[in-house]
Amino acid sequence: MRLIVILPAFNEQGSIGAVLSHLPRTLPENISVSALVVDDGSSDGTARVAKAHGAAVLVHPERLGLAAAFRTGLAAALREKADLIATLDADGQYRPEELSLLLSKLRSTNAALVVGDRQISRCTHMPIGNRVGNSVGSALLRFLAAVPVADASSGFRLFTVECGRALKITSRHTYTHEMLIQAHAFGFSIVDVPVTFLPRLHGKSKLVRTLRHHILRSCGTILKSLFLFRPLRKFLLLAFISFFLAVAAAIWMILNHNASNPQLTLLVVILFLVGLQFVVLGVLADSAAAERRLLFEERAHSHL
Repeated sequence: MRLIVILPAFNEQGSIGAVLSHLPRTLPENISVSALVVDDGSSDGTARVAKAHGAAVLVHPERLGLAAAFRTGLAAALREKADLIATLDADGQYRPEELSLLLSKLRSTNAALVVGDRQISRCTHMPIGNRVGNSVGSALLRFLAAVPVADASSGFRLFTVECGRALKITSRHTYTHEMLIQAHAFGFSIVDVPVTFLPRLHGKSKLVRTLRHHILRSCGTILKSLFLFRPLRKFLLLAFISFFLAVAAAIWMILNHNASNPQLTLLVVILFLVGLQFVVLGVLADSAAAERRLLFEERAHSHL
């Protein structure tokens, strides 16, 4: 079997060599491990160092972002007929040797996707704002999408090629949240396993410009993905809120003897109609999501 590890990298000349040198070349079950570095428009010697350490390297002429680097790496891994695919950050904050932990968890649970849990609450070297932001994002994903992982932003992952074929990442920011939502929507089992998370070997994060920027972009990606792949519940929730406001306004009118007020009557009617529209949109969107799932299943069967 062959495992391809995708390492998105932007100006990581100072750390990528150490990461690649600690990446195991084989894993139990006679699994060979290959490194694929996606250089996202680096202006330093990232690509040169990666090649010197035996990695295959794909280069973006200009910086396109983490999500685009992941898409490039995933497409290449699928073309190369990988049996398993992993993602690993190039900044040295994960221990590549712990890839065996993810593989063991994948096999013991028969899961399709394993996420390395950084145990954010213990990461004292991570700024408190980043810890809070990551924890809130993970909690939001568990609550809204029922994705059972403690660390939704982790970049250390291992997944099956079947799971990889299902992914259609559209984000321009990061792939981490959208990947989980899509995998869960397509019925793939997702688990996590604790991993070590170290301070950066050098510099600062290239992904997070500011905490506010990261949170806003991530929340936007989460909400977009939820409405694309799990739309019915979300639209029905909006419909419930609209109907509730309409009923509350009607009761208030009656209790305050304002039933003949045309403005309030119009507001109740509008809220009720908006609620009906949310129901209709939810049904239509859910039908489209079901068609996407069926299309994936047909494509999956064609690879058997």
